[in-house]
Amino acid sequence: MRCTLLSISVIAVLGSAEFAPPQTWTQRSGNPLVQAGQAAWRFDQVWPAKFTNPANFVPMVWQTGRHTSWGAAEHGFGGQPTGSANKDGIVFSVRGPRTDAQPCMTALAFIPAKAGNYQVSGVLDVSRWEGQNAVAFTILRRNVANGLVAMVQECKPEAKAGNAIAASTALAAGEELFLVASVPGFNTAAVMTLRDLRIVGP
Repeated sequence: MRCTLLSISVIAVLGSAEFAPPQTWTQRSGNPLVQAGQAAWRFDQVWPAKFTNPANFVPMVWQTGRHTSWGAAEHGFGGQPTGSANKDGIVFSVRGPRTDAQPCMTALAFIPAKAGNYQVSGVLDVSRWEGQNAVAFTILRRNVANGLVAMVQECKPEAKAGNAIAASTALAAGEELFLVASVPGFNTAAVMTLRDLRIVGP
């Protein structure tokens, strides 16, 4: 049985809960998107591109005009990075580094209400529309209190539809889970659409 509340769906499965991102995420929803006072999902820009510094994860702001999506308040280029949600999934628009050697990266954060073991699954479609460099999709966890960042899984998806994403990790109280889309190489831009994202936990 599916119950949708404030754009967040939660499905009870044998004592576990299954979380799916919203299909509509506008300025009115806010960033982070909050349910009953508990942050559940957030789009961040990662700049500079060093995961070990928690200050580099900066919440995106709503953009109107050419791009109606969440995007970078500064340090963006050519309309990237952005993040959005629609019926197809979570859309990451990213770009490789320029002369400053810093890529335009988009991160989706999931902030659970409970500590425990979480399983992540989804299907990633990758479309490069500029350049030919490889893309990256990284799953991290971060402790908000002490700022420590730990790698869960680093993926190197192909530039095609249907890349399977699957990972499992334990999240302690106060830890956030990040799904980060990026292009490490120069002069390449891509759109990555994460379909059927499900996070199962306690």
